[in-house]
This record gives sequence, C-alpha cells and structure tokens, in this order.
Amino acid sequence: MKKLLLLLVAVVTAYATAFADETTIKFSEICSDGEKVTSVTSGDFTITFEKGGSTTAPTYYASGDCVRLYKLASNQKSGNTVTAAVKNGVNDVTINSVSYVYVTKGKNWDESTFTTKSMTVDASTNTAKYVHSVNANNYGIRSVTITYTKAGGSSAVAPTAITFNPANGSSITTSDKISISADQDCEIRYAIDEEATKTSIKYDGPFTLTKGTHTIYAIAFNSAGETQPASATYVVEQAVEPTTVTATITFSKHSDWVYSSNKTTDTWTSDDGEYSFPIEVGIKDGEGATGTNYPTNVSSGFRIYFSSRSYLKLTAPSDYYFVSLEWACDKGSIKIDGTTVNAKSYTFSGKPTEFKINAVSANTTFNTLTIVLAKRGPDKVATPTFSIPAGSVEVGKSVTISSATEGATALISVNDDILEETLPYTYTFNTKGEYKFTVVASKKDYIDSDEATADYTVVNPKV
Repeated sequence: MKKLLLLLVAVVTAYATAFADETTIKFSEICSDGEKVTSVTSGDFTITFEKGGSTTAPTYYASGDCVRLYKLASNQKSGNTVTAAVKNGVNDVTINSVSYVYVTKGKNWDESTFTTKSMTVDASTNTAKYVHSVNANNYGIRSVTITYTKAGGSSAVAPTAITFNPANGSSITTSDKISISADQDCEIRYAIDEEATKTSIKYDGPFTLTKGTHTIYAIAFNSAGETQPASATYVVEQAVEPTTVTATITFSKHSDWVYSSNKTTDTWTSDDGEYSFPIEVGIKDGEGATGTNYPTNVSSGFRIYFSSRSYLKLTAPSDYYFVSLEWACDKGSIKIDGTTVNAKSYTFSGKPTEFKINAVSANTTFNTLTIVLAKRGPDKVATPTFSIPAGSVEVGKSVTISSATEGATALISVNDDILEETLPYTYTFNTKGEYKFTVVASKKDYIDSDEATADYTVVNPKV
C-alpha cells in the first residue's frame, strides 16, 4: 500500500511539472530607454536588478531591447545581479525553472549573439538568481521565462478552437504567410501534410508554403487541456516576383533642406530625378515637444536625433510600394516602424506605401538611402463566401453571398441560372430540391476573384 501511495505521488508530481504554466517577461514591453532598472513586475512575478559589486546600475537600452549588465568594480567578485521571485503577497505559486535570453558579445547587440541560459532555482526561497561576474560591460538580458505551478491546479483555461488565416480552402501564393491562433493562451504545434502531435513544429509566427496543394494540421494545448486536431488545406501557386526599380537619395546633394519646426513636410527627389517621395520630419513623432533637436542637415548628411526621438517618414511615389531599404549612416542601429534594426538594410513585409525611421543611437546621420520600389499591380477581388455552410437547409432559409472587397459585383450561377448581383446578395430557398452555386466576383480595375462553390439540399421544415 505504501508503494502504491508513493507511485501515485510521483505520478501527480510528474503531471504537475510536465504541464506547468509558463510566462515570458520581455523588458522591451515594460522598460523605457535609458531607465535604471531596479525591479520589473509582471503577473505573479518580480524580476529584481541590483548594482551588486558594480559601480553602475543595470540600465535598459532600446538599441538592444535589453537590460545592460555592468562589470564588477575593482576588488569585487561580482557585478550586477538579477533575481526572479514570486511577487509579494502571492503564496500559491512555485517556480519550477527560469531561463533568460542573454547577449554574449557585441557592442551593437546583434541578434545572432543572443543565447538562452538557465538560472538555478533555490527551492528554499522560491527564487532564481544570476550574478554577472564577467569583467565587461557589453552584456545584457532581453527577457526572462519562468515555468511554474499553482497550488490547487493550473490557472490556465483550456483552448477549444484553432483559427487559420487565410481560411481553409483559400488559394494563396508562395509569398503569402499563414498564421495560426487559438482562443486561449497556449502552445500550438503544427505539421504540413501529416497529422500534428505535441512533438511537431512549434508555431512561433507566420510561415509560407511551397507550390502545390498542402494541408496544415494543428493542435493547441496548455496545462488545462487541449483542442481537437484542426486542419486547413491550401492551393499554393508560385508567387510572381514584382518588377522593381531602385531610387537613391544622396543627402550631401541637397544641402538646401532645412527644418526648424516640430513637424515639417516636403518632397525629396531621387538623385536621377525619376522618383519623388513625400516626406515628413519632426520631433517626438509630431507631439509638439519642446526643444530644438528637430531633424536637420549637417555637412555629412541628414541627421535625426535620439535625444528628442526625432523621426523621418517617407511615402512611396504614386502607384509604388516599398520592397527594401539600404542606407549608409554613422550609427549602428535605427528603428523602422518601431522595430530595431542593427544591420544597414531592411526588407519590408507586405506592400507598405510609407515607413518611419527613428534614431536609436544619438545624433544618427544618414549619408545615403537606397530604396527598392515595386509598381503596384491590380488587386484581386476577395473570394466570395457563403453565410451558411454547404449541406442541408430548410425551405424558407436564406444564404448571403459576400466578398471582403467592398463594392464588388458577382456572376452567380444557381443550377445554371445566371444572376448578376452586387455583393452582399441574399438568396432565399423557396422550394425544396438540390441547389448548386458557383460564384465569381469582379470589380473595375481589379482581377476577378477565385471561383467559390457551395451545394445545398433544401428540405421541408421539421414539424
């Protein structure tokens, strides 16, 4: 009997550990640039930073999206310290493990230098601690991930539904990205053209598919439970690469650009005179900040200032969108649409017609901008959808056919009868029988939609 009880305890303990909840604290979402960080609280946990044996306190810098750690002072054995603990007043949470994303080298906080390391958990104090004992300053922590269990069971809610975007049955191209989401905070695993299991690919962001017909299978789970398997099938065509052009702006050729207000608009022209870019420059993103650190020209180029959060916003010429950007500047990092970029090039996602640059390093000066543009082609009308799924419906019920493209019209074939209607259009089933719908939507200056079909069997209402 004693052995049986010990076995049950072991099973329960293993279950609690295997299905522990997990939370990740990202300092970029909590801290302000240049802030001396003492403690960060998120959910049930507090991360405490201390100066330790260093003369400088840990400091958050947006240039690396991390809290920089400082070396030990002379005659000291350790520098800054980082401690993960349960928040004061929380008594029902046990920390199981703590890991952190850590930069190991590099002044410019290159993404490739970040690694994941573990802190040792002290079960007696329910804490984990890292002591910075490296005699150098160019180190930092970007995030801390804590796995934990909660007394009385998990606080998580079991996921019940998985959503694919684009929707099941969509026709896409090899450049279109597929995203998967669930209705609760959970982990998602997926597989391509085979059943998904808990050891399949971990979903961590949108992905693309190769040409062909593919089915994505997915499951979602957390400590409270898991969904039924879900799937979505896509017909994938090879994406047609757009014809691109390159425009270069050399700032030293435009010494007449002068800005002296919180927000100024102008038009810049490429060096060859072929392309014009409406631009906006200012400080504090146009919030009317005080001070005089507005973007300006200097002898070496065009300068935007980190200290006042000055910015430069470019709009693409008419009928074009931005593909990529390269630049020559005297600082390592800038932000493009809020994302820190450490390289000297950037590829846009989607087809943006404008973007914004903010300085990350003080007094960032641009010498040139080399911009790759693509001409906008005609958009395609969104595939029509039906308000009720194909199958059995009762006499008197209606189906609404619509398209996400506003103002679209459609040729609707119903048992070979052709209707031309503006969408959305509602069709009522007045008699029982078989109904076969085929719909193609169109709009002026757009490419016609893909064909949508649905078959209905209409029956008399149940008495």
